[in-house]
Amino acid sequence: MNPWFSNIDLRINNEFNLTGRQIELSFDIMNVANLINTNWGVRKIANPAATSPLTLTGWENNEPVLDFTGPKETFVDNLSEFSRWRMQVGIRISI
Repeated sequence: MNPWFSNIDLRINNEFNLTGRQIELSFDIMNVANLINTNWGVRKIANPAATSPLTLTGWENNEPVLDFTGPKETFVDNLSEFSRWRMQVGIRISI
């Protein structure tokens, strides 16, 4: 199971009435915590080296000799788009 993380989104929305038409403007920031601090809102995934931490180094008396080569950290930062902040602007016009 991956470690817990928080993902906080922000939406600012406003409606205007211009000449009989309603205009709605929206401004969204996804993962706003990561915009404030680059260490916040980052997902962690299992380190690929942690899935096979043992290596076979040889045989001794018909017994396998294994060496632990696992990483110091089990989880690493996932730098995909979901770990970074994103922004979008929207407009909707109603007649």
